[in-house]
Amino acid sequence: MELKYVNNAFFVIEQETQAAKKFWRGNPAEARDRIRSVYEREIAQLEAKSGIRIDKQMRAVRVVELTDYAPLMPAGK
Repeated sequence: MELKYVNNAFFVIEQETQAAKKFWRGNPAEARDRIRSVYEREIAQLEAKSGIRIDKQMRAVRVVELTDYAPLMPAGK
């Protein structure tokens, strides 16, 4: 299931990146800003929904918070 979350996030990133490149063809600085915001938004949603964090080397790790009540809840829940 975790792989599905990661694949979906990167599919959305790829689709919106291609759209931003085409739409902002004449303004590369704006395109970079839009692409960066899409990436940050999707990665934040991925972590919030599934507890999966992607680092700079594109490695995915699951972040869990150990508590007395729910020992395997994603961090921040």
